[in-house]
Amino acid sequence: MNYCFYKSIKKRTNSIQSSIFIKFTVIYCIIILILYSILTLSTRYTFAAEAQTSSQREIAALASTMDTTISHLYDYAITTSLNSTLIKTTVEHPAPPASEARQYAMTQSLNGIINSIIGLNSSISHWGILSLSGEFFPVSDFNMSNIQGFNPRSIIDMHSKRLSPCISGPYPVYENKISSSMEPCYVFVLSKPIVRLDLNQICGYVIFLIDSSTLSSIFEKYLPADTENHFYILDSDDRILLSSDLSLIGLPFTSEQADYLNNSQFSNLKGNGFYLSSPFNGDALLYSMRQLNGIDWKIITSYPLEALMTEQKVLSQIILTTACLALCAFLTAAFFIARSISHPLRILSGHMEKIAEDSYHTITVPQTMNEVETLYNGYNYMMNKTNELLNSIYEEHAEKTEYQFKLLQSQIKPHFLYNTLEMIKALIDLEMNETASKALTSLSMFYRLSLSHGADIIRIQDELEISENYLALEKMRHPEYFNYSIEYPDEICAYSIPKLTLQPILENSVLHGMTNYQSKGRIHIAVREEKEHLVFTVEDNGQGISEAKLHTLLLNIDQKQAVSSDSFGLSNINRRLKMFFGDLYSIKIESQLGMYTRITLSIPKIEPSVEKI
Repeated sequence: MNYCFYKSIKKRTNSIQSSIFIKFTVIYCIIILILYSILTLSTRYTFAAEAQTSSQREIAALASTMDTTISHLYDYAITTSLNSTLIKTTVEHPAPPASEARQYAMTQSLNGIINSIIGLNSSISHWGILSLSGEFFPVSDFNMSNIQGFNPRSIIDMHSKRLSPCISGPYPVYENKISSSMEPCYVFVLSKPIVRLDLNQICGYVIFLIDSSTLSSIFEKYLPADTENHFYILDSDDRILLSSDLSLIGLPFTSEQADYLNNSQFSNLKGNGFYLSSPFNGDALLYSMRQLNGIDWKIITSYPLEALMTEQKVLSQIILTTACLALCAFLTAAFFIARSISHPLRILSGHMEKIAEDSYHTITVPQTMNEVETLYNGYNYMMNKTNELLNSIYEEHAEKTEYQFKLLQSQIKPHFLYNTLEMIKALIDLEMNETASKALTSLSMFYRLSLSHGADIIRIQDELEISENYLALEKMRHPEYFNYSIEYPDEICAYSIPKLTLQPILENSVLHGMTNYQSKGRIHIAVREEKEHLVFTVEDNGQGISEAKLHTLLLNIDQKQAVSSDSFGLSNINRRLKMFFGDLYSIKIESQLGMYTRITLSIPKIEPSVEKI
């Protein structure tokens, strides 16, 4: 057995535990990663949809509050414009009076009236009365000239065909009593014509100043705290009237200075009422928009989506924590499972390593998985077969050694050699030199072919020549006992056969079938082809074999050790052919007492280059 092979087996066996552990870990991590991704994406989608729904509710509440606030301001403006004293004053004075006394009386009268109407409404920061001449009556403590960019004539032009309240602006105010900040604040101008009811003629205009903080406070009330949210109020041309970032006032909403939605995205926002954007900084923004009812304004809010999905983050953290805890538990279980699987394999590998030390012992099969038990049973089966094979090889080697020794003995049998030499001497003494020469040639040819330079496989032609030389020598010694003949086709001579396969059979025919028989016998050798086999028949008409002796002979030739010397030749032929051809050969013996004996050998065809023994 190869020692390196078993070292390799052991190394692989030792890695089974880590291999199982690593594979289990990788598979579990992949499963957890997939499940975590699916759960995260599904919950994110669900919470994003909920955030959109929530933002729609919030902007609906914002729009409702904004509509209510503007409606109340309109009501105050309408109520003020319908005051009879105010109508009478503006009818009598199309322009502010020049008399200071009159101005003072007008201020006292109108201040009391308008303040009683406005009351404590904090939405209106200041008010004023605009005459038809485009000048303000000196009835308010606020100087309208502090409003940057405001032109009173724009109010007159705006209401030339519209008697309902209107809001314009926003306008920056730098020096006023509204704010002490050095930064400008913005005001919206709410105007309402004062109409002489009997003639349906405009005689002046009520002006209310609405601080931008009044509208901003509505958004601050509804928008979530501690989030980077923004709001926008757009006019009919989608320009920003008011924003959480005052620097954007007056810019188009789709400009780069704003949160920046391009025209296509803004169209989606106007069409759907919401839009989810992923700007360049990577934070998704959720936009919501609603059109106000009482005024041609649109309000827009934007929220960072992550700020609205705090619950989703918490849920993701819970899922991740649970997955990590489950991973720890799984790794612990995987370690012990891998260990339980690899432990019997490590034991088995240890026993296999001992095979390199020529230790072929069976082992006890553990009570474990069926597959591992199968390995143990296979190992035990292999050990049993190995022991059987080693015993068989040992016995076969001993048998072969014994056979080769006896074969060598049979090749140089002293009595055959001595008898033949005595015959040759007698022929010489009788001056039968030619016959003696033939005998000497046959003897030398017999031994030359029999020894065959130590080869065990020879050509069939050489085997037949050995047989013929042997029969020729025996016939010279016993010319009165038998004749012989050999019949074979030339094409079979190219095949091979173990040497001295036929000679022991011929020896038995001569010694036991002819020399003790009264009549002159005949020995016939025939060879023929049958498909992939060659069939050899050796037949004599000698004294034959009794049925009982034939039965004993057939039993003896299958024994590893011949029972008697009479069956040694056939027994060794059988053993040699079995070692060489396995089960592909056959020996058949037929005999009838006083009639004949026929021995038939069938062997596979082999080329001369094939040699096994």
